[in-house]
Amino acid sequence: MTSICAPASRRWNRARLAACATVLTVSATTLVTGTSSAHATTGVREFTQSATFTVPVGVTGLTIDLWGAGGGGAGGSSAYRIVLGGGGGGGGGYVHGAITVIPAQQISITIGGGGAGGAAGAANAYGTAGTDGGSSSVAIGSRVLATATGGGGGQTPETEPPETAGGIGGSGTAPPETALGGGGFVRQGGTGGSVAYGTQQRRSEGGVSGQPANVGSSNPGAAATGGQGGFADYAISGSNSAGTAGSRGYALLHWSF
Repeated sequence: MTSICAPASRRWNRARLAACATVLTVSATTLVTGTSSAHATTGVREFTQSATFTVPVGVTGLTIDLWGAGGGGAGGSSAYRIVLGGGGGGGGGYVHGAITVIPAQQISITIGGGGAGGAAGAANAYGTAGTDGGSSSVAIGSRVLATATGGGGGQTPETEPPETAGGIGGSGTAPPETALGGGGFVRQGGTGGSVAYGTQQRRSEGGVSGQPANVGSSNPGAAATGGQGGFADYAISGSNSAGTAGSRGYALLHWSF
């Protein structure tokens, strides 16, 4: 078919010129509309406590970064000639992955609480262990899609020769594989510092805090960190210190459309 704008002859009348201009105008409008729709809209939301997230209009997939809470550090012990600081709490586990969603769907975000620090041992008494950090998770209804477990609590003397072990770092379960980017991955949190027994020691510092895993730009800041183990001091009766609490979990959701 011959275009209305094709130069079939050298003679052009006003009607043909007007029709040609109309065709060119419609084509330009279509190109601009197509270019505008190609620009994606992106968003991100952070969670420092448990909440419900409503999927925005137009969004069909979410990328998840999720951390469990840190375990608490153990209290210091000075009993029966054993002078040992408490073990440090483990860092929270980290999970990354993608999930398929539909607009207006309700997503449940659970943020784990930090483990409690163990109590200091009184004069001639052992301190107590720290408690485990809570798990963080992402779920739709009763279906849990991802879980990052909390770090373990630091320990008190349990071996011979005595030693206080640090809490084991948390782990997790990544989302099932989807067309949005695969099933993701899991990184274990760092183990809290342990403290070995030394003869004739009068003071023993507590184990260091276990750190969460950081991958690329994904960083929970001060969240998901294990607690510090308490110190023990035999020279001053009853001066042992308690372990500190682990920090809460953390979550990030990213989307684009």
